[in-house]
Amino acid sequence: MVRLLKKTSARLIYLTLVVLCVATPNTASALIDEQFRVYDRGLGALDLQADCDTSTSDATIAAGASMNERLQYIYTWLRGHKLTPIQSAAVVGNISVESGGIPNRVQGAGTKTSNNPADAGSLGWGLIQWTPGKRVLGYAEKAGVSSSPIYEMDTQLQILLWHMKNDSPTGANNMLAGFTQYSIVDAVYYYERKIEGAGKPAYSVRTARATIALEKYEPLINSAYSGTATDSSSNVSTLAASSVSSSGCAPTATTSGGFTATVEKYVWPYEWRSGKGLGAVTLPGTATAQLPMSQKSLTVAYKTAIENANNTYFDKKGAKSSSKSGDYKYKLYTGYADSGVDCGGFVTRLVQDSGLDPYYNMVDAQGTVYNGYTKVQEGYLLHSKRWQIIESGQPSSYYKPGDVAMQDGHTLIFVGEISTFWPVKGGKPVEPSSKAAQSGTRKVLLASASLNKRAPMADKDEKVGSTAYTWYRYVGGSSEKVY
Repeated sequence: MVRLLKKTSARLIYLTLVVLCVATPNTASALIDEQFRVYDRGLGALDLQADCDTSTSDATIAAGASMNERLQYIYTWLRGHKLTPIQSAAVVGNISVESGGIPNRVQGAGTKTSNNPADAGSLGWGLIQWTPGKRVLGYAEKAGVSSSPIYEMDTQLQILLWHMKNDSPTGANNMLAGFTQYSIVDAVYYYERKIEGAGKPAYSVRTARATIALEKYEPLINSAYSGTATDSSSNVSTLAASSVSSSGCAPTATTSGGFTATVEKYVWPYEWRSGKGLGAVTLPGTATAQLPMSQKSLTVAYKTAIENANNTYFDKKGAKSSSKSGDYKYKLYTGYADSGVDCGGFVTRLVQDSGLDPYYNMVDAQGTVYNGYTKVQEGYLLHSKRWQIIESGQPSSYYKPGDVAMQDGHTLIFVGEISTFWPVKGGKPVEPSSKAAQSGTRKVLLASASLNKRAPMADKDEKVGSTAYTWYRYVGGSSEKVY
């Protein structure tokens, strides 16, 4: 779950929201009929790289689409039905928390789904988690869409629009008439109270995700339909070819040799905790054949990287210098006591040094400086357009090298299948060349460090996709210039 930052960062969040609210008037855009027709197609109008589109059709988009694709579809659909940017963003922020945009989502841990609302029993079901699930069937009758499959995205969005204009699940009547807030914070709160009525609303998370939706999806709509052109096919083609920032695909940097090679150099290929070592073992890719095993020992390459970072400074544009002078007054972050033996220090160095995101935990496009521990880093993840929240609780195949997981006070990173990592059998690392490694072993796909306790190493204890963390994915930075 996304958590509130320190007071100083919270003020920055507030200022960002104020700017967004001022810049986005709460009036419906004057769109021509052709634009509305294309908007009604939702994701189809704002689709991205063809080879990244895992949806099969508009109606069945949830079958394989990413969370980002689903939420973009919902945002676009709402804009096409004449909701304002702030209204659409507030709805998306709430839905992302309720269901992740999965129309057949069953309430509970993980991602359980069913096309039959009754299967949810007394729990919630669907985009807005109607409770009990079968309650949505009655609303479908009232909304006049009972002949459409109830598990499809468009059917439920039609019901949601009916709720907003008529009776909502909380009993509010025509909430749309009062849905006039100019503030994202107020709009998220109003929608949640009038439509959702959640027991534990987690407004900070809903607001953060609503802000992301407004920042990511509205510019795509504006760029797709700028000027007077009415040819939807040409607009769509141009956008599909040029837009990268909202893609659910893994960026090139995460799958290139740069990221993997950096992981292999910075990370011990097995895990040890609480002083339980394996003895001295060879770490491939280093000049030292037998490195000493202690909880705080660093690989040769990582030790060098920390030394270099501790002597590197940057300014608010992200430019670097080897000396601290003038605007170059911020030292690169290396974690606890500048030692690198720290989860946030490790993830920062790996993401920056591998080229995945050179500005990670440094500065965003507005020149805001982060450069701190995990909560500060999460502020960067939330406000940099280079990253998006992805789903937790998914199988390992869903995650991509470079995905960062955040928890209160701890962070780790998904590195994927690394050939030099030792597999695990019976909870213990197994040397890859041994007979035991030939069968019955589990691959280790995560890497982490720990505050003054563990140097960066393979992490066999944490679960890939753990719901105890909020997961983030790098989606590209070419469209976000650091000024």
